[in-house]
Amino acid sequence: IKDRPKGATPPPVEHVMANMGNCIKLPFIWIIGLVMVCVMAYNITAATFLPNALNVNGMELANAGIVAALFSFGGLFGSIFLPTIHDAIFGKVPRVGCIVYGVLCALFMALGWMHQAPLFTGIMGFLGAFFAIGLMPVMLTAMIFIPGMKPEYMGSAGGFQNMMRFLSACVVPAFVIARIAGANYNLMFTIVCVFGVLAGVFAMMVPDNHLKMKGAAPAPEKVEGPAEE
Repeated sequence: IKDRPKGATPPPVEHVMANMGNCIKLPFIWIIGLVMVCVMAYNITAATFLPNALNVNGMELANAGIVAALFSFGGLFGSIFLPTIHDAIFGKVPRVGCIVYGVLCALFMALGWMHQAPLFTGIMGFLGAFFAIGLMPVMLTAMIFIPGMKPEYMGSAGGFQNMMRFLSACVVPAFVIARIAGANYNLMFTIVCVFGVLAGVFAMMVPDNHLKMKGAAPAPEKVEGPAEE
């Protein structure tokens, strides 16, 4: 860390609570937060309960662990590569891409759960996590461009999204899904699939021009009064 050079303009003072207050007034912050809630409910529930559920249904524990590992790798690769795929295929209709990802992550999870052969289930889990977790960087990029967002709000906006994600990861799998489904794993993974689709539905509510990975731009702000020189 170096001392600030003499004469350099100091950075603006961060008014954290004021910025947070301004952030939570933006409707799209909440919509993106709901996407994060649904993605984390899908991800954490599957990652936590899938090995035991498969083992209870007769799959060897070692194979169930491999399936869970493939699920985790799917999320890793999705978070890296899905934004590029999203731009290449759905660059002109990004909202369509979002609902496609939601449907696909639910479909692959359902197929993997119904046909519990280790290799097939592992591949389906990989693809399900790929499309579910891959939605997160798309949404985080969209957050930068939503109407009313300013650079000085970004720290608070990021903190708000992390709060939504981690609150969902702690509360929804254990205190909502597990309480509803209990030991009924068919019901549990049906609910997981519903959360996957809901993630795509909420993501579709974000305007197209904020979901593009390339060429996106902040919405122009209305300036009142004479322009300053």
